[in-house]
Amino acid sequence: DEQFKRALPHYYQLSKAIPENQKADELWLRIVQAHYQISEWKQVLSAMTTYEKLNRVDEVQPLSMKLGAQLQLQKWRDSLPTLQRLIMLEPNKAVWWQQTAGIQLRLSRSKDALDTLALAKRQGVELSQLDLKTLAQLYAQRGIPERAAVIYAQLKGAKTDVELVSSQAMYWQMAK
Repeated sequence: DEQFKRALPHYYQLSKAIPENQKADELWLRIVQAHYQISEWKQVLSAMTTYEKLNRVDEVQPLSMKLGAQLQLQKWRDSLPTLQRLIMLEPNKAVWWQQTAGIQLRLSRSKDALDTLALAKRQGVELSQLDLKTLAQLYAQRGIPERAAVIYAQLKGAKTDVELVSSQAMYWQMAK
């Protein structure tokens, strides 16, 4: 941590007169990384703003640091576009979908969370058992209990686990 704290003033000094052989976006990425390493979340986002102006190409590492800072600062709404950009880069990475749905639920946007999880499932993203249960519950809340029952039928142990069997039966009953 100490090395990052010591490096930052030098990085900022360099950023005022960037040498010919240095790329400005790389310098700002180092600044973002240094702030991230010492958990200076507001400074991560501030440096990230400058970095994004210099580098127009989305990359996973800088975006995941931005997301980390946004989550630490509980900037839920701001984190959703960042997550969308991460999903574009890594569409099969379940954690981006899970975080998106979780934040949408936190913001009381259950329809969006349903759409997010349903799209992830449709695209073949490997969702956890918990994600699938959440998806089923969201279907039931939206008045689509038959979809909830179908999801429950796909869970591991759906034919043997008493809780899963009874939940599935309840959703089929609601559908009638």
